[in-house]
Amino acid sequence: MRNSVPSEQLAHPRKRLALYVFFEKKGVLHDYMEFYLKSLKEIAQDILVIANGRLSHESRDKLKNLDIDFLCRENKGFDFSAWRAGLEYKGWDTVRSYDELILCNCSCYGPIFPFSEMFSCMNERDCDFWGINRQPDKLEKYFIPGDPKSQMISHIQSYFYVFRNTAIISPAFSLWWSELKDSETSQGVVSTVIAVDGIAVIVNSENTVTNLTLDQVGQIYKGELTEWSQVTAQ
Repeated sequence: MRNSVPSEQLAHPRKRLALYVFFEKKGVLHDYMEFYLKSLKEIAQDILVIANGRLSHESRDKLKNLDIDFLCRENKGFDFSAWRAGLEYKGWDTVRSYDELILCNCSCYGPIFPFSEMFSCMNERDCDFWGINRQPDKLEKYFIPGDPKSQMISHIQSYFYVFRNTAIISPAFSLWWSELKDSETSQGVVSTVIAVDGIAVIVNSENTVTNLTLDQVGQIYKGELTEWSQVTAQ
């Protein structure tokens, strides 16, 4: 039988700041994102949501109810530029006062198990920074097509980083962020297909709609289309 572990009962709690990058084309904070942030609050004393682009009024209210601060910025430079903006917003003196800095984003679901279990385990390890997943070498792939210097070497995937105070207070850490250019943040972004799913939509045999676009299927599942009369077959 597996026992759940309340928030870091097994280890001395550390003071943490989490910078969470958010992007959704309509600015909607979905339920899975809200769940993630609530779970993050169990191990992070302070959270800043950095919205790349829009953040709806309803989503702003949700964050206020969660007592989570947010920063809206132009959708430019992807996650690393957003994290840099968050660091500048908080101020380096404040950032350096934390035991750990968490950099994360809205690209994944979870957690399935409490964050506290993972952090309790990592508290026992001697390191300056860590992450959840390590991407192995794929030297036949390139981040920038045609650039031999951009081979995909082993790295920690960037949807979840944790930096400890030993790294945060290093002059090299703040210098790296200050010298980061928006053009550089886009060079390391690569699209990787991890699965391809087939979707079959089954309707009543008397339904006259014979074809649906992917956008229409999405609108149906999101409740934006509720009557077949609203659908124009394409």
